[in-house]
Amino acid sequence: MSVFAGSNRPKYSRALLVREAFGGTDRIAATLAAATPLLFTGLATAIAFRAGVFNVGVEGGFVFGGLIGATVALHAGLLAGLVAGALAGLLVSALPGWLKARWNVDEVVTTLMFNFVAAGVTGWLVTAFLQAKGVANSATPLIPPSSWLPDLLPPYGLTSAVLIALALVALYAVWIKHSVLGYELRQTGLNPRFAAAQGIRVSGNATDEPETRPPRLCDVHAVTWATSDRPLHEPRQPGRTESKTTGHIHRKTGAKPWRPTRPTRSTHEDFAWSARTWSSRPRGM
Repeated sequence: MSVFAGSNRPKYSRALLVREAFGGTDRIAATLAAATPLLFTGLATAIAFRAGVFNVGVEGGFVFGGLIGATVALHAGLLAGLVAGALAGLLVSALPGWLKARWNVDEVVTTLMFNFVAAGVTGWLVTAFLQAKGVANSATPLIPPSSWLPDLLPPYGLTSAVLIALALVALYAVWIKHSVLGYELRQTGLNPRFAAAQGIRVSGNATDEPETRPPRLCDVHAVTWATSDRPLHEPRQPGRTESKTTGHIHRKTGAKPWRPTRPTRSTHEDFAWSARTWSSRPRGM
């Protein structure tokens, strides 16, 4: 959009953009080759975003995983290099994930900072231990051709990595929509409290930050009301006072605040009932 807005000839700019991206076999191959790493990193980001985690540290995992994968493939072959690269990328995201789950540390800050840490460690490993002999620039030795991915268009550098990326995208779409684990991941990202009440294993810190999440009908107050045994519409009685700070009504005699009675129903019906109870609660609650 910035190219079109800043150009005196927008029609020419659009035509040039389309021609350079798709104007021939070599251009299409170059476009697909450039899009391949974006497909992998975008897929990694999508999985985290679906879980409600704003992971912006994919770049660090991509750089560090590429170094480890290339180094292992140099000595142990293609398959070992692919596995090692994936595990290295997992390692880069493991510590921010643990900090988020254990102490609720903001994942945007930690993953963004780990991009620089991973890039610095990668550069240090190359210059200190893995640099190719007789090369002035920071570069590792070339991987032998036996460990290369098969070429799709040999003169243009497009490999079968793009097919692997597209297959993983299709697999992700099926997994996130039609699998139990994908359902649990989506529910956790949409509402961790509701997911935990459904029996999905959720980190305790993910449900302890109501000030950072929009209000839900099935909030903790609706859940606590649903698990009590008070009448559904208990009328106010003399001697009750309303707290100005919490909005809860308490007896001066120390009795429990008003809570409705939960009928015996399934989990999904309980939460639907909790939502109706919240909307029909007495004024002041």
